[in-house]
Amino acid sequence: MVYSWLNNIQYRLLPGRCILCRGDSGRNRDICPPCEQTLCASWPHCRHCGLPGPTDTAFCGHCSTREQSFNCCIALAPYRQPLDGLITDFKYRRRLSSGVVLAQLLAQRLRNHYLHDSWPGALLPVPLHWRRQWRRGFNQAHFLAAALARELQLPLQANALQRGRHTPNQQGMNRKQRQKNLRGAFTLECAPAARHIALVDDVVTTGTTAGLISELLLDGGATRVDIWCLGRTPPPRVGPR
Repeated sequence: MVYSWLNNIQYRLLPGRCILCRGDSGRNRDICPPCEQTLCASWPHCRHCGLPGPTDTAFCGHCSTREQSFNCCIALAPYRQPLDGLITDFKYRRRLSSGVVLAQLLAQRLRNHYLHDSWPGALLPVPLHWRRQWRRGFNQAHFLAAALARELQLPLQANALQRGRHTPNQQGMNRKQRQKNLRGAFTLECAPAARHIALVDDVVTTGTTAGLISELLLDGGATRVDIWCLGRTPPPRVGPR
């Protein structure tokens, strides 16, 4: 309540500026209505793993051949333009205003998703190794989880997960390479604060990290893990042979 009131005062004194087109947003949010409509347009995807595809489906081809340890993956949008640029600005250039707006938009999508489902009892961010967090200056997943916890009035369990082993950057790796790279990288420092957990990250690519941590949480006492993210990477295009 107080947070919302202060936020409204701030925007009355300093009008919002759109994080996408850089024009005046004309409202109490740093994104204008046309850019929000572009960013949050509906898109066909698998309702289980969140993978973008040609049509909406309950279980895509990937899910039918691979058992997932998480219950569902809910993303704001596919990881492509214009979302990929906003996440890059937020994650690598510390444009935190982009992170705040993206968390607000994801919160809207989550409210719609959980209209007929039970909310998670706690939010856990995917951890960064201390070395990478020191270089970057912050953990983008923790920033998003904290913003979502405020927006949705849900508990944040920030330090339950730790990344104890430094691993090479996974960009360009396939699923098997990512599994090998992440083996033993995460530890659960304490029991999950709820049976139903939401695991928060900025981007889900192959689902390897989400799957490994979900298994860890289920082994630690959770009974359901939902994945929340800003971007879900589309499957790679296969060219003509």
